[in-house]
Amino acid sequence: MSDTALQFASPEWAWPVAAMILVTFVFLLYGYRFSQMPMWLRAVCGICKFVAMVALALCLLQPVRTGERPRPQANLMPILVDESASMQVGFDDSKEALQTLAKPFHRETGWKRRLEQDFDVRTYAYSDRLRQADDLAQLQYDGSASELSTSLKTLTGRFQNRPLAGILLFTDGNSTQPLKADTLEDLGVPIYPVLRKRKTIRDLQIVAATVRHSDFEAAPITIDVQVKATGLAGEPATIQLTDQKGKVVDKKQTFLAPEDNDGKEMRFQFRPEKSGIHFYTVSTFLDSDSKTFAEGRSQQEVTLANNRRMLMVDRPQGPFRILYVAGRPNWEFKFLRRSLAADEEIKLTGLIRIAKRQPKFNFRDSTVQSTNPLFAGLGANEEEAAESIDEPVILTLGEPGDEDLPKAFPRDIEELFAYDAVILDDIEAAFFTTDQQLMLRRFVAERGGGLMALGGQESFEKGDYFQTPIGELLPVYLPGKRFTDQDLPSTDAESEGLQDGWRFALTREGLLHPWLRVETTEARERNRLRQMTPLLVRNQILDAKPGAEVLANLQSMQDPNQTFPALVTQRFGKGRTSAVLAGDFWRWFMHVPAGAAPAAGTTNLQNQLSDDDNDGDPGRRWRQWVRWLVSDLPRPIQISIEEPAQKGRPHRIQVDVRDEAFRPLDNAQVHFVVVDPNETAVELTAVADETTAGRYFTTYWSPLPGHFLTEVTVQRPDGSILGLTESGWTSDQLAEEHEQLQIGTEAMEQLALSTNGEVLDISDLDRFVRSLESREMPVMETWTYPIWHRPWMMLIALGCLCTEWGLRRWKGWP
Repeated sequence: MSDTALQFASPEWAWPVAAMILVTFVFLLYGYRFSQMPMWLRAVCGICKFVAMVALALCLLQPVRTGERPRPQANLMPILVDESASMQVGFDDSKEALQTLAKPFHRETGWKRRLEQDFDVRTYAYSDRLRQADDLAQLQYDGSASELSTSLKTLTGRFQNRPLAGILLFTDGNSTQPLKADTLEDLGVPIYPVLRKRKTIRDLQIVAATVRHSDFEAAPITIDVQVKATGLAGEPATIQLTDQKGKVVDKKQTFLAPEDNDGKEMRFQFRPEKSGIHFYTVSTFLDSDSKTFAEGRSQQEVTLANNRRMLMVDRPQGPFRILYVAGRPNWEFKFLRRSLAADEEIKLTGLIRIAKRQPKFNFRDSTVQSTNPLFAGLGANEEEAAESIDEPVILTLGEPGDEDLPKAFPRDIEELFAYDAVILDDIEAAFFTTDQQLMLRRFVAERGGGLMALGGQESFEKGDYFQTPIGELLPVYLPGKRFTDQDLPSTDAESEGLQDGWRFALTREGLLHPWLRVETTEARERNRLRQMTPLLVRNQILDAKPGAEVLANLQSMQDPNQTFPALVTQRFGKGRTSAVLAGDFWRWFMHVPAGAAPAAGTTNLQNQLSDDDNDGDPGRRWRQWVRWLVSDLPRPIQISIEEPAQKGRPHRIQVDVRDEAFRPLDNAQVHFVVVDPNETAVELTAVADETTAGRYFTTYWSPLPGHFLTEVTVQRPDGSILGLTESGWTSDQLAEEHEQLQIGTEAMEQLALSTNGEVLDISDLDRFVRSLESREMPVMETWTYPIWHRPWMMLIALGCLCTEWGLRRWKGWP
């Protein structure tokens, strides 16, 4: 009940009553003054008679006691129960858990019956979503998430502008959704979390598992796993990594379970056999449970739901088309082509100019032939095969059987955009028309392609790229014609007096890029580069452009303090460009140094990953550089999967479609197929995005845990296939649900404090329900308690009079 007050129903009798009391007091004082009774007896008798007369006189005022209390059945009091699987933690088996958790909600329970008498009780349950539950005693507690914040927000929103007295929340205090402060402030009603104590927890779990990977040959897939234990310190345990078929990847690792407040970091490194989408599962278990872990049983752990984590690895899948353009046959292309032949994902097309254009002077000498002399003697086919004498002679090299090889540098945007990267080597700017140079600029900025300029006899400043569209693409400032030979020294080492040449050395920024490294440690990489053949040719530049990165330098063999940029890169629009200023990397293929000895402090796994396969192969450098050039490359069909903002919501699968010129394709036909963990294929309908051209999306939801593969097929408006792509995701909600096993008392105390509620123990329910009568509620009613006509009021008056009469008779006084 709320605070009460004493009031008088007939206040108009106040003065007469006061007069009566005063007269009574005077008469009593006068009457007992002359009495012969003892003083104590006169005082007691006088007081008793005075109290009796005052009680009778107050009845004329009609005194009443008033107050406020919650109006029965007028206020809402929802009961919200967490039915997630983590509620069963701490019990010996599922049967015991269900019986114990259902006990407070039986109909004969006193607190629930009393609560239903005074309040309008509504019952709800939540896990990944909020639902109404008619019988809370029948809950199965098998939910895969605890969306507490969303459930509270939904529930309070459902009863908005209704007399909501509070929410009685039965939970373990753990939520898979963070409780934000602003969300708690917006609830506006008291929350009363009811917690149940748990037994001692013994558990081994995987807290987090992250994947780090790149597209480069020497950079393997790295999976970092964080393991935590509770109550199992020092117990022998094993962790393993398996692929989609259950085959163990890499070797199993054994360890001792850490202390309760400590974690243990584990790492797996491996190389998938092929590119594309791969699914893996990392799992850990106690050695004592090695025989029963696969069956889902443990002798020591409270749950095995948090002992696994599923992961997805997406290594970009080719083929990646590379266009190589050179001004003359050279050693660099020979070894570049040989190196990339080992990468099945790279498709290299070479345009090699074997003869420059020659001017015709037919008006001077009629004997001058109109075709290039290189084709003389071809007989009847000479006219068809021969190039005109004023055109360069281009030799096209590609994969065997490829009949679509270009005869010259592309002149159409669609033809150029079909490539993923362009490499320019020993070719002057005049080889390209202005339109071709501008088209190459669009290729990098809009298409997102990669451009790499290699140093040669007619590259950079000697190729006259100063103030050209291609020169603007490069990450370096080139010298113009105003620079004389005195301003810029020549590019060969002998003319500079450096007989020993330059050593290729990575900068601090370069060591951070995995595509530039072959070894796994800085010491090993520096040692490897020191053993490489010195370079003798470099190209002159003024400086690197703002925002560009100098990733490698050429360091003088005679004076280590004398350095020049050797490799500079920068982002340009959606793509990237790089300038390789050393001009004779082919020397590394002529002399391959012996493999470096393992550096101190490296593990056997690191040595294995760096020393197997191609340790002394300089071709790995070219493969990694080209892979970097096409990494993060926008594809004509770009698929992305958005994780839902809230658990229990569907995934959004969207794909951006572009045509051959990389323009958004609005009228494409897009087909989505999702393969769930049960290998069931579900076809989904694509919907065009109204805000972004060329974008299509669909949504998909499944309660199943495991891996999901998404396949997308795109057709042009005429029905022909534009392309196919795939992606995927993993769902492992039970592991997240069991991440925290201890009762979340601290979080619930914060929740109760923020909403003016109270944290309760399961044994406090009876006391709590009784105390609700004295709490302020949205709907209250006023009650009155008339004192003046209560029997005990008359009994007080009669009792005092009888006592006074009896004392006098007892002493024999009249």
